[in-house]
Amino acid sequence: MSSKTMIVLFTRYPLPGFSKTRLIPALGEAGAARLQQRMTEFTAWQLRTYAAAHNADLRVAFTGCGAQTMADWLGHDLAYMEQQGQHIGLRMANVMKVVFDAGYRRCIVAGADCPAVSSDLLKEADQALSAGGCVIGPVEDGGYWLIGMTRQVFEKKGGAGLFEGIFWSTEEVLAQTVAKARSHQLPVSFLPMAVDVDRSADMAAWQAAAQDAPLFASGARISVIIPALNEAGGIEQAICSAQQGDGIEVIVADGGSTDATPAVARSCGASVLYAPRSKALQMNAGAGAASGDILLFLHADTRLPMGYDTHVRRAMESPETVAGAFMLRIEAPGRAFRRIEKLVALRSRVFSLPYGDQAIFVRRPVFASLGRYAEMPIMEDFEFMRRLKRNHHSLCLLPVPVHTDARRWERLGLLRTTLRNQRILLGYLMGVSPETLRQWY
Repeated sequence: MSSKTMIVLFTRYPLPGFSKTRLIPALGEAGAARLQQRMTEFTAWQLRTYAAAHNADLRVAFTGCGAQTMADWLGHDLAYMEQQGQHIGLRMANVMKVVFDAGYRRCIVAGADCPAVSSDLLKEADQALSAGGCVIGPVEDGGYWLIGMTRQVFEKKGGAGLFEGIFWSTEEVLAQTVAKARSHQLPVSFLPMAVDVDRSADMAAWQAAAQDAPLFASGARISVIIPALNEAGGIEQAICSAQQGDGIEVIVADGGSTDATPAVARSCGASVLYAPRSKALQMNAGAGAASGDILLFLHADTRLPMGYDTHVRRAMESPETVAGAFMLRIEAPGRAFRRIEKLVALRSRVFSLPYGDQAIFVRRPVFASLGRYAEMPIMEDFEFMRRLKRNHHSLCLLPVPVHTDARRWERLGLLRTTLRNQRILLGYLMGVSPETLRQWY
């Protein structure tokens, strides 16, 4: 039996029309879904911080999508389980049963509606469970945002009954739950009264918490730099994916497009500048115009995932981390593409050598101190990563993927594309000139 605590983030995927429905009249469907997204990311950050510091495990109990979609959003480094049951009480009970069946002694289930969530409150809840009984985080509207209990309480002392016969989504939830606990002679510990965000009047509490959170706009500013050449058909998706974030600027460095790429970029709200036709020169020009603390280089055929900015800022919380990249997801079905993705992840983790199509990001002062991207027609990303390693800089591979177009592989075929890329890499390592390598490409 594990002596660890399992913390469960109980949430849903932020689908417009199905998220924060009480706030849709005030925020609209998209605005309510956006609130659900950001509050879940905030809660996940707090739960991750506590779990890492106190040797607890963390799992996400979700609804509204599949496990891969959740992992692409919150991270593939977490465990996921789909909520099961006709009402919220049964779903929480099933979550606890799964946790205790796995051998954990304590389980804390936390919702994503409470801006007061913090490591200190989670520690208080965890410590309360050592005395037995259960712990509840009450909220002002008569419900609760957190509930926890031990395995013994859940299985042998009637704890499972706390989820039965409750008038869910009413002001009676907390009172009925406490009454049931007392009927089973279970001691109840309470966290301080808090607010969960279900009404317009509750938004001030969330806005205050978000304003102080380094995950969002008050954190490091991110400049997304997109080198482009004749990408009018797809650059809108890249720009829009970047604009999901807070505290973001998007710069398109155009290399002399003959199509409508600059006009499309401007219509999407991106800044556009012109540079000589070279990915390295274009990215350097974009970096020179950027105002962000963090530079993120995004290929025009690649899309950033929802919540990417919170992942980047969370990674950069450590002053030792100066650069990073994302996992790679190729937008095409087939096992061969999945194998390529696994090989990319292996190369990135083992050798710390992500490529440019993985949306490399770096602190701006470090980028400048390393001399920016080398002015070469190909392999500029590989060469920059090698310089990072030679200077003993720490690099982080984020647990979420960017999504890239499969056209590069489909144009020549998987095998020919892979062999060509390996030939170019080997040639570079053997000293073949970048100009010759460009001809091979």
